[in-house]
Amino acid sequence: MPDFITLVLIMLWPVIPIWWIPVHRAKRFVRKLGFSVYLVALVVWLPVALLTYTCKDLIFGFRMNIPVVVSFAGAFLFLFGGFVQLWVAKLLTIRGITGTMEIRDEAQGEPITRGPFAVVRHPTYLSHGLMLFGTFLWTGIIVAGLIALADLAVVSVIIIPLEEKELLIRFGESYKSYMEKVPGLLPGIKIPTRQKGP
Repeated sequence: MPDFITLVLIMLWPVIPIWWIPVHRAKRFVRKLGFSVYLVALVVWLPVALLTYTCKDLIFGFRMNIPVVVSFAGAFLFLFGGFVQLWVAKLLTIRGITGTMEIRDEAQGEPITRGPFAVVRHPTYLSHGLMLFGTFLWTGIIVAGLIALADLAVVSVIIIPLEEKELLIRFGESYKSYMEKVPGLLPGIKIPTRQKGP
């Protein structure tokens, strides 16, 4: 079961850069495509997922021996990350979690700042990072650890800056104030941002 969960996460992870980078970087193009952009993302992601599934024996072949205590800690991180993801999905609703609001350019009154958003500004990215890192510790599958690192890099360097630029335009001073109070991705670690308001 842990190997199957890890494989599913590894197969699903490319959705994050395939979807969120264009949604935030090429907004006009994405809005022109409308809801057909979901089909484009599926067409790009599907071959990557199939290739990953085809190579699963190779993926499972590279693993570390993980002590039982660390494995339990990894399972806990995975479950906790899943819990946070579900909580975020409930707060954002399906429109927010799937990017519908960006595609339709829907206005929203105020940024969500309660629940996990009171701890970090980007709990969605933190949650799947915890799930990926948790499955690495749980199973010892090295590819899961490498993807957890890739996820951290892509999210921190590319996706979050693009998203925050957009959120500053959308929410203005209220989001700027929120950014000053709440860390971005890791609880308790405030990294100064150089984003300018509208």
